Amino acid sequence: MRGWPGVNWVWLPEVDSTNALAERLMDAWLADTEAALPPTLICADSQWAGRGREGRRWQSPQGGVYASFLSWVPLEALPWLPLAAGVAVLAGVKKLVPGVEKALKWPNDLEVDHRKLGGILCSSRVQGDRAWTVTGFGVNVTAAPLLPGEARQAVSLAELGFAGSVEQARLALFDAFLATFPSLLSHPEEVRRSWLSATIHGRGEILRVRTPAGVVQGEFLDLSPQGLLLLQTGSRVVTVASGEIA
Repeated sequence: MRGWPGVNWVWLPEVDSTNALAERLMDAWLADTEAALPPTLICADSQWAGRGREGRRWQSPQGGVYASFLSWVPLEALPWLPLAAGVAVLAGVKKLVPGVEKALKWPNDLEVDHRKLGGILCSSRVQGDRAWTVTGFGVNVTAAPLLPGEARQAVSLAELGFAGSVEQARLALFDAFLATFPSLLSHPEEVRRSWLSATIHGRGEILRVRTPAGVVQGEFLDLSPQGLLLLQTGSRVVTVASGEIA
């Protein structure tokens, strides 16, 4: 697989989790030096301990693109990481399946016709005025694995009309991600605008969100200046920082 200027990349046929490997690399680097590690992209053909939100674990079989991007970002960009990553991954999906336009589900999924196409998982370590970040993403290409603990089904790019190989999908997704993601993090308003134009949630739609504090239900209004979900619940506007839309 070819590389990208200014970006280290690592390819493995199998790994426990690209995010876990990126975090181990990040921790080892931080323990040894304060110098910045060049942006690093880690990818694998399969994962045997893939990770999701809320500690979910599953196997990620061959037939998908699984990757993690390790980079520095300014602290003010941290809230926008999953949304910017979603916009960047969707840019690659659109090149592979032009008919897919709106597929971003808050906060970190790609979904088409109520079926999960991909997901985003981010983590970070703060150091001074910057943060080391790991932005992981996975996209189903020729296979749509089962989703443990979820009622919804998965969908693959192949089911949506993509007739190419996993390798072709990987290159297109990485090209789009690396061309889009770093620049988006310098322009939060562009992240907000791009995400809102590509989300499956329409303004005024009633959303039911499971949060650590309980279930919140309300009318979707907008994203806050920090990238948080704004819901109208009766006479109040509620800001939702984390959770999962039912």
